[in-house]
Amino acid sequence: LCVLIPIVLAVAAALVYFPPLRGAPCAHWPWTDGISVRMVEGECVGYSDNAEQTFADDPELSAIQREVFRLNAAAVEARGSNPKRPLVSLVYFAGLSYVDTNVKYPHAQVEELAGLAVQQRRALLASDESEPLLRVIVANGGTDMQHAQWVVNNSLRSLIAEDPSVLGVVGIDRSTDETRA
Repeated sequence: LCVLIPIVLAVAAALVYFPPLRGAPCAHWPWTDGISVRMVEGECVGYSDNAEQTFADDPELSAIQREVFRLNAAAVEARGSNPKRPLVSLVYFAGLSYVDTNVKYPHAQVEELAGLAVQQRRALLASDESEPLLRVIVANGGTDMQHAQWVVNNSLRSLIAEDPSVLGVVGIDRSTDETRA
């Protein structure tokens, strides 16, 4: 019992402090690069630049996010083989989780992300060393961008401060007070 009790307590503590061990859908390891997410009022909000975390239940929206993330990996690989080539990052910030029953809503976001993916492909195919490679970071502000301020204050602010490759934010979904703030 002297050995078993500390082991059980250590395992229980690990499950509490590391949500990925529990299989939590909106969790990442503290040492995971490119992801910062948290459940806020039942929605997974934050940002991701890789396929370990996608936002939304819509299959097309999830698929285009995976494609953008695949192109991110290709851009990093291309930069590794040619370090002179600049790598720039854009944050695509939208309300990717939603309770809206309008089935057209996620399709607009699919089209926006598809446009960014086209630019990523163009940059990868460019032969000019001065043509920057493009990395797209996908950020979710929640339904109607209700959690946009939380995402900016708790995720994006530190990303932008720590990553000089981030040039700007695009998307900025919805004309709501939360988005304006």
